[in-house]
Amino acid sequence: MRLKLSKLALQDIESIYDHTVAEWGDEQADRYVRALWDAMLAIEKAPERWRLRKDIHPGCRACLSGSHLIIYRVGNSGIEISRILHGAMNLPRHIPPGFFKD
Repeated sequence: MRLKLSKLALQDIESIYDHTVAEWGDEQADRYVRALWDAMLAIEKAPERWRLRKDIHPGCRACLSGSHLIIYRVGNSGIEISRILHGAMNLPRHIPPGFFKD
């Protein structure tokens, strides 16, 4: 299945990278973001592997990578990554309205 990232998910990656550089340096930021991309590739290969997370939104799934959750769903046009959020955040609050509508 094809993997699609929302604009917000791409912004999340950039913010995670910038924050990690500021706190722990370039090398750690590179490793952390590379691990996020590896997790997304794993989602692409086996999207049903991760459990449904109705507590976030009906029909979505979440894959943990480091301290972040990759929030996605399997839609008609492929795998849609909505956000990449820190696990301590109020996750449902940060899902864009209408993202999970076909």
